[in-house]
Amino acid sequence: MSHKTDVKTKLNNKQYVIKALQNLGYKIEVAEEGKKLTTRGYYSNTKSDVDILITETPNGKTTHNEIGLQEQEDGTFVCTGDYYFASGVSAQLLTNNLTVEAKKEEVNDRLMALGFQMNPTINEENGEVELTFERWT
Repeated sequence: MSHKTDVKTKLNNKQYVIKALQNLGYKIEVAEEGKKLTTRGYYSNTKSDVDILITETPNGKTTHNEIGLQEQEDGTFVCTGDYYFASGVSAQLLTNNLTVEAKKEEVNDRLMALGFQMNPTINEENGEVELTFERWT
């Protein structure tokens, strides 16, 4: 039985995707330009050629090279793989967290280019993060 899942994202900047995965604590391998990596896949139909292979989760558990991100022709990424063996990582959780973190990095870079500085505040009670941007004039 196949457990392969593909979740499309609107993320279209490889630099921010890589930075977001690293910020979230994932260990990854990035394919060289013009080449692909392949997810292991328990069954042949669960294997995928990917541009970014996730090898370890933030809690230090291996993904058995089952999941990764595949760049599409339109430049967006698909989170793909057999999440059954990926040590508690679900496709939707990965996609949600990755989108938030990648967009945070993108906004930060854009505002920093305009002279703003980010000051994150973490609410210890509920774990929410508030990002404040300031610019001295």
